Amino acid sequence: MGGGGGGAEEELTAQETALYDRQIRVWGVDAQKRLSKAHVLVCGVNGTTIEFCKNIVLAGVGSLSLMDDHVVIEDDLNSNFLIPHDESIYGGRSRADVCCQSLKDFNPMVRVDVAKGDPSLIDGEFIDKFDIIVVSCASLKTKLFINDNCRKRNKHIAFYSIECKDSCGEIFVDLQNHSYVQSVTIIMMLHYYSPLVESCTITGIPACDLLPESDHTLLDASIGKYDSFNSDDCNRTSLLEPAYDLLKESISHL
Repeated sequence: MGGGGGGAEEELTAQETALYDRQIRVWGVDAQKRLSKAHVLVCGVNGTTIEFCKNIVLAGVGSLSLMDDHVVIEDDLNSNFLIPHDESIYGGRSRADVCCQSLKDFNPMVRVDVAKGDPSLIDGEFIDKFDIIVVSCASLKTKLFINDNCRKRNKHIAFYSIECKDSCGEIFVDLQNHSYVQSVTIIMMLHYYSPLVESCTITGIPACDLLPESDHTLLDASIGKYDSFNSDDCNRTSLLEPAYDLLKESISHL
């Protein structure tokens, strides 16, 4: 069974290599091996998280555990494509239980199971089983509790909080201490000045200055630690002004 653990040097099986051949061509064997060893917990099964679950199962994640004891209701049929419109199948069963079998059918090589319990009561020993925890349909208090527990563990556990309401959505990601480099490319059609100046690349400009230290918790955001952030200011300061400066410099040499 794919992703059942193993040492860091464990190779992909011939069956895994054949099944994931196309994506291996995109991100390489090492990335696929890491993915096959990743263990993910999703607390809260809804239309948004189930799409995520489907994608990582098809991609060959090591294991996926679903935690949602809420019994399926009619409203779930409109948002969760893995719940069949047949009451004889979903009647009296939890969201996690109904979706579990469908996800197994997507990729039998991935271990998918149901983790029963209340997300607000999970302990550190349980959290240690996972590398990534995704939380949705939970109170802020529960999300803070899980995020804090992830940071207290000896191993690195990534935390994601996801919510989607109608056409609006939000996501919070805590990867703990990490480094990243971002390259932003802005395409500009400057036929008025010169057909030769068509694009410029700005390297090392962050998308925004919201989290300069790249080390933040959900609590930091919830208590307004970054309440001075404004998306309009972010776009103008971090992207447009440097682009305009580079544009003017380019034009001055024409």
